[in-house]
Amino acid sequence: MKLDRIDLKILTILQKDGRITNKALAEKVGLSPRPCLERLRWLLKSGYIRSISAQLHPQKFANPVTVYAHVALASQDRHLQERFEAHITQIEEAVDCAEVSGNTDYLVRFLCPTLDDYYKITNDLLENDRLGVRRIDSTIVLRSVFPQRPLPTSILDRALD
Repeated sequence: MKLDRIDLKILTILQKDGRITNKALAEKVGLSPRPCLERLRWLLKSGYIRSISAQLHPQKFANPVTVYAHVALASQDRHLQERFEAHITQIEEAVDCAEVSGNTDYLVRFLCPTLDDYYKITNDLLENDRLGVRRIDSTIVLRSVFPQRPLPTSILDRALD
């Protein structure tokens, strides 16, 4: 089954308001509640929607430190990469990780209670010989200009091609 314009409307609305009722969602996309709910269930089952959750505002809980870490491994060995990836997924403060091109192998976003906590994490990564971390270049975020945005409609529209 392919996505259509109604599916894209549902996805766009849910990105902005995951708490919307099915009845209100159905009205906004021009469907009755039952077909809207069936589409929503299909979108979930098909993996278009990863999860529906609350996006918390970190500064309401503390004043956490956000750091982007550019991680370079000692080699491009696939087993080394797999070990690093398995390890980094176990670090709760690592909230996002991507394999990248360029002078480093990974870009990891850490959200830590303090700078000292981040220091401990990076020391552990560097001292663990099994991971083969050669270098970590850190960029500390001074302030967020805006929070993470929903997927752009231009990307959603490409699903119709």
